[in-house]
Amino acid sequence: MRRIIPLLPLLSCAACAVNTDDREPSPIEHVQGALDAYARSSGMDTCAPGEDAVGGKCYAQCKTGYAPMADKTWCGSACPSGYTDEGDSCFRAPKTADANMNGCFSSLSCNENLFLDCMACPAGYKPVTDCKCWMGPDTIDKTTYDRSDTAKAFDACAASDDQVQEQGTTVCYAACKAGFHPVGELCWRD
Repeated sequence: MRRIIPLLPLLSCAACAVNTDDREPSPIEHVQGALDAYARSSGMDTCAPGEDAVGGKCYAQCKTGYAPMADKTWCGSACPSGYTDEGDSCFRAPKTADANMNGCFSSLSCNENLFLDCMACPAGYKPVTDCKCWMGPDTIDKTTYDRSDTAKAFDACAASDDQVQEQGTTVCYAACKAGFHPVGELCWRD
């Protein structure tokens, strides 16, 4: 992610425009024209194939069947079909289904047939009253692993950026405009 360092935050406004024609320059343009330097954006934003960009670093992508969790440095197993992802667990709400009454006595009520154990329910369901089958709620804890040990600095700057070594770390800065030269995060007039 790139960050913009505002050099003159008090001078920005919606009504101030850059002079692109022969009109009188705006007040902000007079100030900008008088400046000998301006700030430029910085940051690396390129990871190698098979890596995810998270919080300014590159992490190995999660293993097959796993996905990044809320903090993005941990990977958690995918939830089974019918479950809701709850972060570090998967939840299935209770469900009901119609019972198959083919093996029951048609002259008896659902509740009477329940005691004869003749109602057929789908797999995982239990017979309950009113010719219904019920499956209770379920929570499954996800299998997780920490991938923070794979974190490393971004691999490369964008092709148009300048690479600068600062305190042992490579930092990328947007290239300076024509007529300016780079010095760290600033572009100075030639």
